[in-house]
Amino acid sequence: MNELISITQNLLAVVFLMSSLGKITNFTQHTQIIKAYRIVPNLFLVPSLIVFSLSELTISLTIFTFGITIYHTYGIVLLLCLYTLAIAFNLFRGHQDISCGCGGILEHERLNWGLVYRNVLLITIVIIIGIICENMVIKADVISKFALFLISISLYLTIYIYKKINIIRSKINLLLELLS
Repeated sequence: MNELISITQNLLAVVFLMSSLGKITNFTQHTQIIKAYRIVPNLFLVPSLIVFSLSELTISLTIFTFGITIYHTYGIVLLLCLYTLAIAFNLFRGHQDISCGCGGILEHERLNWGLVYRNVLLITIVIIIGIICENMVIKADVISKFALFLISISLYLTIYIYKKINIIRSKINLLLELLS
């Protein structure tokens, strides 16, 4: 059980780390994505992206350091609720041709209700892990923690590669349709 919790914690940390790094390295693009949501006034586009990016970065780095605490649970749930409400709000308005702006393996080119369901699932997982971690101490030696970290990275990379293969497959199918 401890191993599964550690892997889940690490995987969440990697997801948030890659998401924040994606926002930081593609700052202008992500500013335009936030603008496309038509929720944040132009004056607050850059500050909001900075807050979101730094929040995700802080959450990920401190999960690696301390594991998930109650503060992580609140922070992650708050961020995911904000992101989910923004997606749902735009879906209700009929704005689907927007990238979700999630970054990393969570990135999608178009908004859809699956993103809302995915985020609700993530919120549920975070709350469950937060409750479990609040009520138990996870003990592992350095070698075990490193091995579990590598397993988490491997899971992240597997999901990332699977996603990229599906994107390539859909582009090949589109190209074949155009050629036939």
